[in-house]
Amino acid sequence: MKIYFSPEYQGHVYLGLNEEHRLMMDVMVCDTIALIGMLELRLGIHVEEHPGHYRTVKYFEAMQDYMQKHPGNILAESFKLSGLGTAEQALGWRDSLMMDKWKPETGSGSGRLDVLAGTEEFFDCKGLADRMKDILAYVNKEKTDSFKDIELDLPCDLELMHPAVVDLLVAMQQHGATIIVRKDHSTQQNNLQRVAAMLQSEEKVQITLDEEDDSLQIYQFNDEKAACEYLALKGDEMQADVWINDHNKAMDNWLRMMGKPTMGSMMTDSIPQMLQLFVSGIDMMKEPLNIQSLISWLQAPMQPMGTYFGAKLANDIINKGGYRNESCQELVENYLTGKAPFDYDRFETEELTEDERAKRHQKEAKERSRKVNTYLPPFEVKEQVGIETTRLKSYLNSLASWANGLSASLRKTTDNEGWCSQLDSLAQMCYTFVLLIDAADAGETIDVKQVDSWISTLYKGEQFMQYAAQIGSRMLIDSPAKMAAHSNRTVWMNFAGGEARQLDCSFLYPTERKAMKGVMTFWDEKRETVYNEQMQLMPFLTTDQQLILVTTTQTGGELTPVHPALVKIKAQVKNWEAFVKTPNLLDEEMEPVTIVDNRLDGDMLSFAHAEQLKWPDHLSPTILDTLVEYPIDYLMQYLLGIVSTLPSNTADLKTIKGNVAHAVIESLFAPRDGQRYSKADEIAMRIDSEFDELVRKQIDACGAILNLPENRLEAGLLKEQLRKCMSVLLQILRENKLVVTGCEHMVTKDMKMLPNDNGFDMKGYIDMTLEDENRHPVVFDFKWTSSKDYHQNLLEDNRSIQLELYRDMLAADVHDCVDRTAYFLMPEAHLYSKEKFEGIHCTQLTPENEDNIVEQVRQSFFYRKRMMDMGWVEIGEGRPLETLDYTSMQTEQNLFPLKSDDKGQQAVNVFSNYKLFKSKREK
Repeated sequence: MKIYFSPEYQGHVYLGLNEEHRLMMDVMVCDTIALIGMLELRLGIHVEEHPGHYRTVKYFEAMQDYMQKHPGNILAESFKLSGLGTAEQALGWRDSLMMDKWKPETGSGSGRLDVLAGTEEFFDCKGLADRMKDILAYVNKEKTDSFKDIELDLPCDLELMHPAVVDLLVAMQQHGATIIVRKDHSTQQNNLQRVAAMLQSEEKVQITLDEEDDSLQIYQFNDEKAACEYLALKGDEMQADVWINDHNKAMDNWLRMMGKPTMGSMMTDSIPQMLQLFVSGIDMMKEPLNIQSLISWLQAPMQPMGTYFGAKLANDIINKGGYRNESCQELVENYLTGKAPFDYDRFETEELTEDERAKRHQKEAKERSRKVNTYLPPFEVKEQVGIETTRLKSYLNSLASWANGLSASLRKTTDNEGWCSQLDSLAQMCYTFVLLIDAADAGETIDVKQVDSWISTLYKGEQFMQYAAQIGSRMLIDSPAKMAAHSNRTVWMNFAGGEARQLDCSFLYPTERKAMKGVMTFWDEKRETVYNEQMQLMPFLTTDQQLILVTTTQTGGELTPVHPALVKIKAQVKNWEAFVKTPNLLDEEMEPVTIVDNRLDGDMLSFAHAEQLKWPDHLSPTILDTLVEYPIDYLMQYLLGIVSTLPSNTADLKTIKGNVAHAVIESLFAPRDGQRYSKADEIAMRIDSEFDELVRKQIDACGAILNLPENRLEAGLLKEQLRKCMSVLLQILRENKLVVTGCEHMVTKDMKMLPNDNGFDMKGYIDMTLEDENRHPVVFDFKWTSSKDYHQNLLEDNRSIQLELYRDMLAADVHDCVDRTAYFLMPEAHLYSKEKFEGIHCTQLTPENEDNIVEQVRQSFFYRKRMMDMGWVEIGEGRPLETLDYTSMQTEQNLFPLKSDDKGQQAVNVFSNYKLFKSKREK
């Protein structure tokens, strides 16, 4: 049996493609851990392997026991501040010391080592060093040649390796194993061989390379983007046997964009969205509820409640601005009872009897109820000091069980390795956290700060697969030390110097190292340095024909550190610059491309199949406003439905504040208990007794982002501003002798614009309807805005379509003339109207004309609809008004005038999502 062994051989290793290195049943490639696992299997030693998280928790438990017996130790304060983090660091020290044959004894003279030694009494979870020790003890008892059929192939001299590894390999050799060290048998004396010899030599001899020899080339690029773009496109022409790239993620992205086979890449120090289910789920158990965590959990690529239900609920939360509202509660109830659209099994149960169908529905309802109780926050807010231990453990165990089950299911099909690794890591993280809760002996509740401290230690970036290597891809290894065979041509990307590797037990103080020197077998510093250098030089030693080193000038906007080997080449090779190339795609031959300019020449855009447009049976004032002034926005959004499929996040903070303010005002000012109206005095009593609780509830219902830590100040400010606004509003009611007759009052009217079966083609919701002392109706519309003059200008220019339509619709609804309408602007707390209102908080504005803009808007609707029905839509934004067909017909057809800017052009819709389609070709 042949074993290619190196402590660096983790993952994919380059063995070449010839018969000599072909992997057969009797050939293995392994690093230290894999070698130990093979020996344990061969010797019949049973060891239960534990991941790093599990061992950290067990060591935390052991240190906790030690701390109780020895409270005054040197690490006590650190453990008190962050127990899990201290345990994680101490476990790393302990394992490093064990590799160097440390014998845990107290009284060593070092407080740190005494704590580690004392903790060993309570710790029994084997690591790599413990397993090596057990194997050596077992092997040394054997008197036979147990390993005479094993041949170990090493990349460097045995004595350069870590002493613990040397002991293991020597023990195997003593029991029959053969050890061979790979040597460079090349007889060629090309540039590459000369440079390799120079790099291995300690002599500082100047050499001159043959400029006709291309065995060593240096490709210099400006940055990684340029390097990956060029090599992804041109790399196949190099016909390299192996590529070396420790950060292949960017390269694979370029290959994928170009439609070429990916080489295989990993996401390093990454926390994929699947793993975020762990921390976002725990975050949802805190109060106040973190709405962003809930949305993130529901929108994960996979989650226990199903992506369909998750997307529906997330969409509802985003649209409403919160979770604790009637809409979300109704959606969850429909899920629990299996109502549409969550009746997933409606086709599967068609063949079942009524009794069978009832049993099945009962079973599914029970399972759905369990999921809702486990994974979703409750709708009723409970006052809590911390997080309920039972609920937290139930969540973690259930999530881990789901992740394990889904991982096992996905493994049955190919190309799911990436998902499975994420799910396995998620399950392990959950199980580890449950062990941590048990180890901490938590009571009924766990302090939130304690939970956050544990999460900050456990929840760290890991390495996950991004793309798997595809058929026909280039051979890739992620480290030069993984060259286990000779190659004809090698490309070494990201050839740059990084952080130096930490030496063995580098955490020890000089005094500690000196005290332990005679007791422990430290890795000799010089040998360790030579070993690391030798591993870095493997491509120089194992490449026969050509080695291409790919370097960059900049990395992340900073100068790229130079690789130590390149530093030596520049210092000792006189003509090294002759071998530097600067490839550039712009210098290569390119196919000519014809630039197509699709921007508009004129103001009219034509489209086909206009007969297929489906007009709605009713409109709203805001939608009608859009159609009249910006018809292409209406066409795109409402007729063609070109909108985002699912919002990814909640609305902006200003919109959220407005929604909360509207909801609170509606709750406090609207008539109650069947009364026809609310008076100012009774509203004032409601504000005094209910305001604080109502603000909290409405924030939960439609402004949950205000509960986020970064928005707490905004939430406090909103509360103060809203109280001031309501105080001013009450003063306006009293001074003008008004009573409130309704909030969010629905009004409809048939304006004879669209065919309908409802009896109306215009529908709207008035923020507040009122009556004066003569019982004549009044309309207030609330706006939360930072603009000081936008709505004032609408009134002064007589362009407030919304208010005038509300005036007309309410008059038709109550059969009475609506003499007064107004905007109440928040947080300014001021009323603006064309009509007279009493008080210092009210301003009357005189419009520049008395046009009947309701009729103008109606005629404009007919004009826009006729044009669209013929397949034409006018785009006037940024174009002179006098050139537009709409303007030329304005007087004749009594059309609503378009708004102009200071250049005499139609004003641009700053809120438009379709600016791309409105671009104008410059003359």
